[in-house]
Amino acid sequence: MFDPQTDLRGSIAVHEGTLIQPVTHHPKNKSPRPGGVIGADGRYLDISHCRYHSSRTWTLSCAPDPAAPVLDLPGTWLYGGVLDPAFGHCIVESLSRLWALDHLDDRPDGIVFLPAVHRAVYGRPKRYINATQAVFAAFEGLPERRACPVHPCRPERLILAAQGMGGGDMSAGAPEFRAFVKRRFLPAVAPCGGERLYVSRARLEVMGNIMFEDRIEGLFAANGYEIFHPEQHGLAEQVARYRAARRIVTVEGSALHVIAYALGADQPVDVGIIQRRTTGNVASFEAQLRAQSAARVHVIDTIERLYHPARIHGEQSNVRALHDLRRMADRLVKAGLLEQAAPIEPPTEDDIAEALARLPKEMVRTDL
Repeated sequence: MFDPQTDLRGSIAVHEGTLIQPVTHHPKNKSPRPGGVIGADGRYLDISHCRYHSSRTWTLSCAPDPAAPVLDLPGTWLYGGVLDPAFGHCIVESLSRLWALDHLDDRPDGIVFLPAVHRAVYGRPKRYINATQAVFAAFEGLPERRACPVHPCRPERLILAAQGMGGGDMSAGAPEFRAFVKRRFLPAVAPCGGERLYVSRARLEVMGNIMFEDRIEGLFAANGYEIFHPEQHGLAEQVARYRAARRIVTVEGSALHVIAYALGADQPVDVGIIQRRTTGNVASFEAQLRAQSAARVHVIDTIERLYHPARIHGEQSNVRALHDLRRMADRLVKAGLLEQAAPIEPPTEDDIAEALARLPKEMVRTDL
């Protein structure tokens, strides 16, 4: 198990003669996949495993392929783990080893990653770098060079350090990771904006969401909240808004990672999380917020139905959640996040059928 109080500085080591073996793309491949760092003696280095959480790895141990050409990387490189162009994973897993930069005598020449297997970008390293540039640019003092080779490579020297952040039991982050974020994540951005912010997912073109969020936006607007769509703003503006707010409510999603990173230890902000699936993700977000900020967290779980895409039943990243909107409003008032539970208009069955008909996939209903 991962202990968020354990000091990871002793895990830092500099290796010579290592081989980085990227994971390979295959249409039917699912995690975990073979990949990681192989030592000069030919043995897989377990510290290089990339983890979703302490008991689930994204990588499998592997051996070098003697027939594969190897790219040499001159200089000293920090192993960054997996580079994932998906924002929510990038801002967690792809940053999870960079805490080591605060504990090195000399800054390395660059950071080298394993490429996450995404069909749209795999085999094109520059696409990984470009897709994640905004996240890395938000952290002060990082090495300018990042590499994401899709073929085996051999750094002249490789710095390996333990993964200090992830999901599940790793959501709180290690002490060194938490300190790294507070020190380097847009430290010069000052608070700017109102004290009440509803962070909406309503304009995201994704399957995983809640239904009738426009009605929820209306409820918050009537209670004096600004409706904020983070994907329409840069990270600096998002952070400025979160640092200014005293009440923030959002649907469970990657905005909560930014909120946790942005808030200071002296900002006792009330954060409401509206659940959108029945997995343990909300508990992970709650753990991160409590460990990495002074937020007072309120979970709003009023889901009454889930709609799954018919062909991937049970895959909760793609579900649409239907909340009991009146019960949600009452819970928000009880939590002190709203003054009044009106106006909110629950949808009729015809409204629900019409909303489902606009989705690109056939949906299967599950009652909770």
